[in-house]
Amino acid sequence: MAIFAKSIRFIKELTEIIVENGGTVNNIIDDKTTHLITSRRDAERGAPKVVEAAKYDAIEIVSAQWALHTVKSWNRFDESSYSLRHRISTSSETRKRAPIESLLDVDEPPKKKQKCQQELGHQVQVAVDEHCTLQGSWGVWVEESGLIYDAAVVLTESLGMRNNFYILQVLANGKKSKYYTWTRWGRIGNAGKSTVTGNGTLQDALSIFGRKFKEQTGLPWTDRLNHPCEDKYIFVEKQYLAESDEDIQASAKVSLRAQSEQPREQLASQLPEAVQRLIRIIFSPAYLEKAMAPKACNLKNLPFGKLSRRQLMLGVACLRRLEDLVSGAADKKKGDDGYFQELKDVSDRYFSTIPRASSKYRNHTVIQDKEDIKREIAFVETLGDMAVVDEMRNHAKAKFGNMHELDQHFSGLELNEMTPLERESTEFVEVEKYLMGTRAPTHHFSFGVSSVPDVA
Repeated sequence: MAIFAKSIRFIKELTEIIVENGGTVNNIIDDKTTHLITSRRDAERGAPKVVEAAKYDAIEIVSAQWALHTVKSWNRFDESSYSLRHRISTSSETRKRAPIESLLDVDEPPKKKQKCQQELGHQVQVAVDEHCTLQGSWGVWVEESGLIYDAAVVLTESLGMRNNFYILQVLANGKKSKYYTWTRWGRIGNAGKSTVTGNGTLQDALSIFGRKFKEQTGLPWTDRLNHPCEDKYIFVEKQYLAESDEDIQASAKVSLRAQSEQPREQLASQLPEAVQRLIRIIFSPAYLEKAMAPKACNLKNLPFGKLSRRQLMLGVACLRRLEDLVSGAADKKKGDDGYFQELKDVSDRYFSTIPRASSKYRNHTVIQDKEDIKREIAFVETLGDMAVVDEMRNHAKAKFGNMHELDQHFSGLELNEMTPLERESTEFVEVEKYLMGTRAPTHHFSFGVSSVPDVA
């Protein structure tokens, strides 16, 4: 069987289900393939892998429901009821023109798109650009509607030297009596050049902001989420949190100082010590950053901090388009300029959507093989995991603000309970026995079981 879907996580989960029940998954389409599991939408848009499978009459092209129903009932369901073969579009022009945005997991209504950067409104703390000359009481302007006037746009060329950024912010002083537009531009990874413009009025600052944004992107500020213009900068939507990471990381120190100033019962965690240790690990930014290292995901190379979930999905959509192209490469003639140009265009879009620093003398290269795609998928998935942890952490802080920080994080997991097992219990002994018994003699390290949580 082969699987083609939008969600990388869905592919992994469905693969596990199929393999556990005796099936085999190999995403190479050939005469040995029996089924291609995909979605109606991918069939209708004529995804290359779907079109490739359609060339084999023996391959059943079905929805995921067929596999799930078959596994659940332990009976092979009739594929005809789940077949998508009749919905396949074979128009290559339609596929080529389809914007990357059309590959997002969820169709976004116009009203939702217009709420970009304003869902949290005045609850967020938006940092002034670190290189800005206006610091202290100055802050990023946020409208009454909650719209944040903070924009980062990027333009990257895989085969050129451009890996450039352009930052725009409308800044207001503490008294809200003076307003200026801050701009900074240059190559990602460098400070670049900057300037402060405006006559001090809000109207002038907003006018300059809107004019410069359109000059760089070709789009009005109100249409920032629209399909990007050719050879123009691409808007990068950042993730704004209810408070900064620095505040979160410092909260433990603040709590310790506050113990002498507030009643102890307001600060004491109600969780067992073993559970507290585990929660600290789950929500530790340092631990997550360390876990990212094997995936070549260096936070220091991310110029605009954490990206929004929508931005990450756009990155995944670019990788899916590249996967389509690479999977269908057998139908392309070697040296086909049109094929390579499309690879380059989508690679440029991806590196502009998920920006990062590159060498001064060597820019990002065109993504053109499956190993490159696999590496980038791991990169974006890790960024997505970070976004999920941040959302959970901040949602819990807003909902359970009267609890100790660790209790807030635990409540955000929405578990009924998490109780450490007694060391003498059968379950603890079995887990310890399994862990120690599966360590091979060649593993030159030793470890022990500190605690085993019983989760419900």
